[in-house]
Amino acid sequence: ACRRALRDELGAEPAPETEALRDDIRDGRLAPRPEPRALNLPASLFPLVGREEELSRLIACLRDPGCRLLTVVGPGGAGKTRLAVEAGRLVAGDYRDGLCYVPLSAVQDPAGIGPAMAQALGFTPYQGAPLAEQLLSYLRGRRVLLLLDSYEHLLEGAAWNAAPLVSDILTAAPGVKALVTSRARLNLPGEQIFPLAGLALGAEPQRPSSFPSPNALGEGAGGEGSPAAALFATAAQRVRPGYALTDADAPAVAAICQRVEGMPLAILLAASWMGLLTAEEVAAQVAPDSGRGIEFLAADWPGLPERERSMAATLERSWSLLSQREQGVLAGLSAFCGGFTAEGAAAVAGATLRDLARLADRSLLYRRESGRYDLHDLLREYAALKLRDAPDGGESVRDRHGAHYLGTLAGWSRLFTGADEAVAEIDAEWENVRAAWTWAVRRGEWTLLGAATRALTRYSSTRYCHAEVRALLLLAEERIREVLAAPAARTGPLLHAAGAIIAARAYQDRMLGRPQAAMAPLREGIALLEEAIDAGEDARGYLARNVRRLAWMLSPAESAESMRCYDRAIQLARETADREELADALNFSGGRARNMGDLPEARRRLGEALVLRRALGNVSNEIQCLSQLVYCALEERDGAAAERWLEEARTVVQRVGIPKLPPKGRSHFRLILHILGHFEEAAELSRDQLLLFRERGLEFHLLGGLETLGNDELMAGGYAEARAHLEESLRLYQAAADALNVQNTCLSLGQCALGQGDLAEAERWLERLTHDPPDPKDTYHLTCLLGAPVASLAGREGEARRYLCEALRHGSAMQSLPAVALYLALRGEAERAVEVYALACGHPWVGNSRWHEDVFGRPIAAAAASLPPEAIRAAQERGRARDPQATAKELLAELEA
Repeated sequence: ACRRALRDELGAEPAPETEALRDDIRDGRLAPRPEPRALNLPASLFPLVGREEELSRLIACLRDPGCRLLTVVGPGGAGKTRLAVEAGRLVAGDYRDGLCYVPLSAVQDPAGIGPAMAQALGFTPYQGAPLAEQLLSYLRGRRVLLLLDSYEHLLEGAAWNAAPLVSDILTAAPGVKALVTSRARLNLPGEQIFPLAGLALGAEPQRPSSFPSPNALGEGAGGEGSPAAALFATAAQRVRPGYALTDADAPAVAAICQRVEGMPLAILLAASWMGLLTAEEVAAQVAPDSGRGIEFLAADWPGLPERERSMAATLERSWSLLSQREQGVLAGLSAFCGGFTAEGAAAVAGATLRDLARLADRSLLYRRESGRYDLHDLLREYAALKLRDAPDGGESVRDRHGAHYLGTLAGWSRLFTGADEAVAEIDAEWENVRAAWTWAVRRGEWTLLGAATRALTRYSSTRYCHAEVRALLLLAEERIREVLAAPAARTGPLLHAAGAIIAARAYQDRMLGRPQAAMAPLREGIALLEEAIDAGEDARGYLARNVRRLAWMLSPAESAESMRCYDRAIQLARETADREELADALNFSGGRARNMGDLPEARRRLGEALVLRRALGNVSNEIQCLSQLVYCALEERDGAAAERWLEEARTVVQRVGIPKLPPKGRSHFRLILHILGHFEEAAELSRDQLLLFRERGLEFHLLGGLETLGNDELMAGGYAEARAHLEESLRLYQAAADALNVQNTCLSLGQCALGQGDLAEAERWLERLTHDPPDPKDTYHLTCLLGAPVASLAGREGEARRYLCEALRHGSAMQSLPAVALYLALRGEAERAVEVYALACGHPWVGNSRWHEDVFGRPIAAAAASLPPEAIRAAQERGRARDPQATAKELLAELEA
């Protein structure tokens, strides 16, 4: 039958070997199948550490019947070979003919793949047929796993015909699977990619989406227990017997692992120095600012190829596989810090999408879930060295980078008018912005810098990164002051930029709690902007903004000047058709008018501001405006109107959704809840906000978040919780040298002590408030709000009266009247005390407050216990009928007499 089939289908007779095989089978002389030969896998110098999850997934892929070609792809030093060898060793028993390891790193061209494969298989080619055909024939009936190691250099140039041999084998031999390691994919039909990145660093913030997410075994990034740190410790023990990762070493080891982004080879090379250096010294050597990290990451390991004992050699190998154009693009991409977009890559490095795709295919670039691209940190450093070798030293690339980001930053002001205050773009580009700003200062690009201050300042207000932004502005300010020292340099554009930069820096000082340090430079910035206008420069936009900030910073005693500044800002905003600045000036001037007691004017300004802010779509500013209108309604004793404004704010919040509401919007909404006495709801929002701040590491937000939560809990009567949050807030404010907020928090802690009935503790906080206040003009009324009830309860009537007079002059009636009522009750005027306290309780912030009831309500009720019930009811009715402001003036006159 066999002879007939060969004759009919192929026109051939059976070969002598075939007839001999027939005779052996017939006569029972067929020898048993030989035992599988020993694995030819390379021995490993280190155990496989931290790759448990990747190993499990790789084995699962190899055991998947549908997976015939599996390529482990990753950058040099990622441990591709080590992982593939371990997986191959564990699954070799699944294959009747075992595993065959084919090292390709020494193969110089595609023609050498066949001989390398034949040698590894133990197959001796014969004359008369092409080697490829012989290999296909040899493998056709076998079940074997081919492990083809280091394939990447055979995919370039004329190597276009190298990969088809693998494809032909898989097609001809259904029992064969191929496991390949390569820095680039083979791009063959049916190829399954297994991306391999660095080891997990523990609590890692972001990983490229094209790489697998490793199991984060540790608590801190690169800290004790993380796979990266475990590998470091294991390798360090080889050169320092008995070494164990300690709490003292953990930060340095974390820094090392972060710096090399968990790359196993780099970690092993760094650990090889532990026989001579400490972990802190190794971390210093590989730090980005050391300038020698790549050179340092090398070891004297005889017998190993240089690329396996030197990061420089590993990176040079990847570089050598690139075309000249790809090398130029990669060098240009090293100018970016913290990643980049495709648009940025095109503008700075001239990279096309195809360029980015080819670099990504070679594991030299990765794309994050956000759509942004990035380079491995060590590769970026290596590419930067190549950029410096360019004829111009890379200056043209850095010029394009700086101009691109400063120009983009100037246009980012629009991001702050959207419904969600979309600052995510600046968040992502922040490191590039910092680098571009530094470049612009060095190059004296003052027009670009001046134009960028608006977005930079507004970003700081949204993200509360005032210290970082102040440092950038101060860098520019110091340099531009040197330029301005030359009289001939005082041109309109330079004056415009200088005024914008200096005033913006002053604003950062104010937001960092240093109002007095901010006032003089702010006025100086305004004067420079006015000088620029006189020189023919249109600086009205920046002038309006900073005049409005000056108005906001002026004290209550300077309210007349403040309103004049606001009106000037409004006029300038109308002239320049700047609706956003107009809305801000109207809103803040409305608040000032309310504080001055001119409620009709306040409502007029706030109403116009609300219409503008709604049209602009900035939800945080809209809610802020609504909070001011709530204040106005409360001061007019119109609780129904106040609740209507609250419902409008709630509608805005529900439309956007709390998770998408920016921090400023949440803060303004929480303020509305707080002043309307919804303390529990406000506290719940504050807790959620605080959790968000901690998760995102928003330190400045955290300061205010702790204080506001403490105040919500204080008013709700949760004194123990309030005290804990306020004490933490105080420690952070002190560390930040924020004197004004230190005073605010001390006041709250003193009030907390009063709520707990601890007069002695309240006295200590009062003493703290009166000791070296940052600015008595701004903070003494805070002292009075605590001093008045403390002195009254301690029986110091004269001192209490002095505090009350100051509180009534400069504080609000809502804050002062309960303390006046307590003073009256303790000096024997119980009926008047009931009347005044009933008036104060008409405000929900007082009437719904457990703290006010504990500190003022109960002592007043005790003093009035001997009064007839009808007398108490009559006093309460008289109080509710009173006008708070008029009553406060009457009481002030009486106390001053």
